[in-house]
Amino acid sequence: MHSAYVGVQTAEKHIKYDHQKPAGIAQVLFCVIAGFLLVFIQNALFISGGPNLVLVFALLIATKGRPNLAIAFAAVSGFTIDLVFGRYLGFYGLLFMVAAIGTAFLRDKLETKPRVIAYAVPVLFVFNLLESFLTRVLAVLFGGSSVLYTSFGANFVRVILPGFLYDTVTLLIFIFPVYILWRRLTPH
Repeated sequence: MHSAYVGVQTAEKHIKYDHQKPAGIAQVLFCVIAGFLLVFIQNALFISGGPNLVLVFALLIATKGRPNLAIAFAAVSGFTIDLVFGRYLGFYGLLFMVAAIGTAFLRDKLETKPRVIAYAVPVLFVFNLLESFLTRVLAVLFGGSSVLYTSFGANFVRVILPGFLYDTVTLLIFIFPVYILWRRLTPH
């Protein structure tokens, strides 16, 4: 009876830490190819006001894969967005990296079953708040605006909340395809 209990505990531990397997070359290539495609799609289809596809993908990798890979992907893809389309060099690289670190931190500290809802959705909300606030601060500092907010409530309803909802819906759509591909690419 004791050996059966140990077998169950071992199986539980294997399932619980399945996402901690080292990233294989296929997973790294998947991140690189997906990153380029998502940067292109995001900026070709959603000029402004659309979902942040690259961030959503990075947070999904942070909930399922190795934190280091997710953080590196987030930083590099954010920096790529800054280089190609951004106004402030390093802005999105830093924000994406902090979001991936926050998601990985929550994943390691909390033990809940709906990982994406518990980890990535709160990070998306905080990300949209920070992005809106910091872009306003940078605009004031570099002369693009003289006022931080005329109405934070109006900005919250017109900019922050729709961005959060777009990102959350995109996250929910991406969960299964990304997780299925990630599992297939996991080295055994």
